[in-house]
Amino acid sequence: MKHRHNTPSDKGLLLQPYSRLNGVSRDTIYRHKRLIKQGGIDALRRKETPDLRHKNRPEEELEKVVIDFSLKNPHLGQSQISRQLKANMDIEISPNEYAKYG
Repeated sequence: MKHRHNTPSDKGLLLQPYSRLNGVSRDTIYRHKRLIKQGGIDALRRKETPDLRHKNRPEEELEKVVIDFSLKNPHLGQSQISRQLKANMDIEISPNEYAKYG
């Protein structure tokens, strides 16, 4: 038996009040409806993407070096760690960039 998902557009209702009532946009309702039609209710589940790294994220090697250095020197602040990495290891990283590692 195929289940029919009743959405406002199926009943001829306007989507705007329905979307406000549920706290989502009309685009979200249409996207969910399309996903359910294509792949059933399982299509709405979030898909895990292992080993996905953001394009602005530094290389893993650099990240490990910076984190190890900061763990060995917990008394240093962001700007001090930035200067120490530049002086000792020739790694240029701004204090603001360092804050993203923590």
